[in-house]
Parts: sequence; C-alpha cells; structure tokens
Amino acid sequence: MKYKSLFVFFFGIVISMIATQKGFCWSPIAKSPEIHGQVVDVTTKKPIENALVTVVYYKEVPAVVDRRSEVFASYEYITDKEGKFTVPAKTSIHMPPLLIVGSWFAGRNVMVYHPLYITAPEITSDLEKSEIKVTSNKDGSLKYEVGMVSLEKRYRVDQNSKSFINKTLKPLDFYSAIEVNDNAFYWNTLTQHKVSYNIGSIFDCWRKIAEQFPSGAAHSYLDNLEKKIRDNLRSK
Repeated sequence: MKYKSLFVFFFGIVISMIATQKGFCWSPIAKSPEIHGQVVDVTTKKPIENALVTVVYYKEVPAVVDRRSEVFASYEYITDKEGKFTVPAKTSIHMPPLLIVGSWFAGRNVMVYHPLYITAPEITSDLEKSEIKVTSNKDGSLKYEVGMVSLEKRYRVDQNSKSFINKTLKPLDFYSAIEVNDNAFYWNTLTQHKVSYNIGSIFDCWRKIAEQFPSGAAHSYLDNLEKKIRDNLRSK
C-alpha cells in the first residue's frame, strides 16, 4: 500500500511536468486576488449604480483526447451608488491531473452588465486591447476601472442620414441588445441582493431610443418584452 501511494504521488508529478510542457501548470492551491472595481459611463464619467458584476471561475480537467474547461464557481455582485464593487479573494484546491481525473485552475472571468448600457467585454488576463484599466495594488489586490457606453449614445440615429447602417442595422442591433433581458435574470439578481428597482423607468428609456427608428412595431415589441419579463419575475 505504501509503494502504491508513492507511485501515485510520483506519477502525479510526471503528469504535472507534462502538463507544464503543454502550456499549463498544475498547482494544488490556486489563489485569485481580491478585486476593487468601479463602473462608470465613459461619456459622462459618472458612476453606474446597480450594474451586475458576474464573476466566473474555470478549471481545466483532463480528457481522453485533450482537456476541457469547466465552471466550478460563479458569483454575482451589484455596484453601489458610486459604481463600486468588491470581489473577495478566492482560494481553490485542485487534485493532481491523473489520466482523466483531477483538475487545475484555468482562470477567472469578470463580466459587467446593465440594461441601459452596452455590456462590457469579458475581463480576462489579456487586457491590452480593451477599454478596461487594470492595475495592481500594493497589497496584491487588483483595481478594475470599467467604462460602459449608454444605449442612448450607442443607438442615437442621425435623422439626416439615409445609410443602411443608420436606418436598418442600428434598430436590429438595439433589439438584440435588450432581448437578453427576457429571462429577467438581471432583476431577479437585484431582488436576491435586496436592491430596489423600477422596471418601468428602464422601459421608458428603451422606448425613447426606439422612437428614433422608422419601424412602427417598436412599441409593440417592447410591450411584449415587458410583459414577458414581468411574467418571469412573478413566476420566481
């Protein structure tokens, strides 16, 4: 039994060395630093309250042919009146990758959402081309400065322009942007965090944007979407 345990131990080291050569490195303990962030409107520089910050943790697990990525934890946070949020540090433990068992830490993604703003891109380790500024604090935590563009600015229509993009693609893109709300996940999360909200004011803003578009079906679409969201909220 003693030799069997030693064999498993050293075999795990060999597998870990092979994994390192393939571009990833196994460690029994993975630590993700604490995040202190703020979400602001890139135009007005004002803080965005009640933005939903979703943090997803991934691990890689060995497979018969290669490896696959799995989510092992996810959390939601809501920004305060100053647009600020804090993500606690997280420690995860992983078993040695032996054949088709075990795992190793793959990364952490942070996503920011608000129904009146363009959803920010995923925040990953590759931030050079994003509009998100990330700096390290002296205590080892990270500082995230997230800028979002308002839907009102993004979908403002130039009434003097007759371009295809201005008259056709912008409305379609706008409807796609707000359609993700139909499952009411955003508002259900606010409820779970005991944050008050006003769905009517959100739809008032959406209708104001839709009034620019030439299609007369805008209000009918928004009425149906609002009914669907309210029905989903009542069913929870």
